[in-house]
Amino acid sequence: MKTIKTALFLSLVVSLLAVLAACSTDQPNVTNSFGTISGYIDSSPTNVASATTKALGDKGYREISKNETDNTVRMVGRDQDDTKIDITIEKMGNNVSKLEIHYGAFGNETKSIELYDAIQKAL
Repeated sequence: MKTIKTALFLSLVVSLLAVLAACSTDQPNVTNSFGTISGYIDSSPTNVASATTKALGDKGYREISKNETDNTVRMVGRDQDDTKIDITIEKMGNNVSKLEIHYGAFGNETKSIELYDAIQKAL
């Protein structure tokens, strides 16, 4: 019985470490949580959405939909392989927006950060 408890405890510790390791990226101020990268941008959601439209086009991706409210913009795009890209831009304060990108079914950190960088460049 003690061996089973020890094994369960070690499994829990390893799982917790794996989750915590997945929360950081090489990009400063950008985190990855369950395949969704997020970071803060010094601009309004409307401006970030316009930059996102430009970045999607520059990368050869298609913008499928855009739904905009006072505080949030939700966008869906598709890449050349028809992989779905979910983008959420949320107003966090005066001229500060939180940008979240989920690339594909399980998230692709590399592709998400490439798009994040392209959006920042387009601002």
